[in-house]
Amino acid sequence: MAASRLEVESVEVVTAGGVRILDGLSFRVGEGQALGIVGESGSGKSMALRATMGLPPHGTTATSGTVTVGDQRVSAGQSTPPGVAMVFQDPALDPTMRLGTYLAETVGRHRRISVAAARERALELLTDMHLPEPRLRMRAFPHQLSGGQRQRAAIALALATDPRYLLCDEPTTALDVTLQARILALLKARQAADGLGLVFVSHDIAVVSQIADVVAVMYAGRIVEIGPTAALIGSPRHPYTQALIAALPDVGRPSRRFRSIAGTPPDPGEFPAGCRFQARCGHPGTGCEQPLSGLDGRDHRHRSDCLHEHLMESTS
Repeated sequence: MAASRLEVESVEVVTAGGVRILDGLSFRVGEGQALGIVGESGSGKSMALRATMGLPPHGTTATSGTVTVGDQRVSAGQSTPPGVAMVFQDPALDPTMRLGTYLAETVGRHRRISVAAARERALELLTDMHLPEPRLRMRAFPHQLSGGQRQRAAIALALATDPRYLLCDEPTTALDVTLQARILALLKARQAADGLGLVFVSHDIAVVSQIADVVAVMYAGRIVEIGPTAALIGSPRHPYTQALIAALPDVGRPSRRFRSIAGTPPDPGEFPAGCRFQARCGHPGTGCEQPLSGLDGRDHRHRSDCLHEHLMESTS
């Protein structure tokens, strides 16, 4: 029997004006695996997750591609088959419902258990999320929670559906470093205990490195580098990945200056035909203007789509 997986294949998303903002994206994650997707704001990370869920933003449409969960396949843009949940970056909780009621109803629908058992499970989820005084928070409305508490409640709500795969869009951004570490540890524990598959999106490659087995780097709607986490961070091949890592703070060298990435990402309507990073790249060369198609993220071997990666490795 083939191992279960979540697989996204050749998904494209365009605006109402016909501008392509997600360009043939493919990736996969198996049960118990964690795929990290990193890149600057506007690189297409959140769009990738929303397209996977069949929830592209208003004014955009998934025009091609498929999403497979286990043995069920649907066209991109349709509702994802059961077994996948998502934690949104800016969670919108129902302002008219108490948190405990919201969670318990979600648990009850998925587990088909008594109201009392569903409320116990809801309390357990809030406790796992390290919410202070979880019994008291069960009676709170969303406006009575801080931003970090609402974010943790959103994670609890996603886990309340007992998903096989969890898509996380910047799920720890609103949390301090201590809580961030606790939530990452909880997600890793769920991976180990339940075989939960994760797709974890963040602009912070350091955070992603703590949880992901494989990292995909996105730029301008495409994957430009992918590989096992240690290999990609230890020996980045694409100049964009190198620039992202060079911009990280180094606690061992506090006097080191930050190295920002010059320029800004291109607008979707102005993507160049060749390498989309060429205008900001410190290693341009012959052929960079030739058309590229990006990488197939279903193949987790360490690869980049830079034509001059070996030259960079030898001259950097």
